[in-house]
Amino acid sequence: MTNTIRPCSVQVPATRREFLARAGGGLGGLALAALVVRTARANDPDSVAANPLAAQLPHFAPRAKRVVWLFMDGGPSHIDLFDHKPELTKYAGQPLPPSFKRPVTAMGSTSGTPLMASPWKFARHGQAGQWVSELYPEVATVVDELCLLQSCTADGLTHIAACTQANTGSILIGRPSLGAWALYGL
Repeated sequence: MTNTIRPCSVQVPATRREFLARAGGGLGGLALAALVVRTARANDPDSVAANPLAAQLPHFAPRAKRVVWLFMDGGPSHIDLFDHKPELTKYAGQPLPPSFKRPVTAMGSTSGTPLMASPWKFARHGQAGQWVSELYPEVATVVDELCLLQSCTADGLTHIAACTQANTGSILIGRPSLGAWALYGL
């Protein structure tokens, strides 16, 4: 008796429609299996499906012990601390010059209200020559040890939308914040 190897009798789909019909059936089976498992776990009070906020095992062993995220909404303006604007000082008390594009706010285009400069004096500090206002005399002594991001922008027109975007990356409410991702990661 000789051993003969028979070719596998796998049916190759002849058309794209036939392939999608078979693949769809396979995906449907996977979806059904996932729903059955979810339903079974819903009856178990210790399962993740019953309490999605319950502690879960991490994907990998975390190295960080803790994360501190301080977002201090309502602090002093960057224009009063690190963002020296000599042109704003030059035009203080005057309406916005016609050579500047009128900013659009939530209430529409701004009117001809007078500009207001920072009331604080600025000076350059450190090897980098970073502008620091007189409000931060101690910070000015260590300004070379700081990392200042002076290129942040926001997509929203309001302070609330900008704060939401600073914490979540989106102006839309409901996205996970940096704190939520840190908690998820730890």
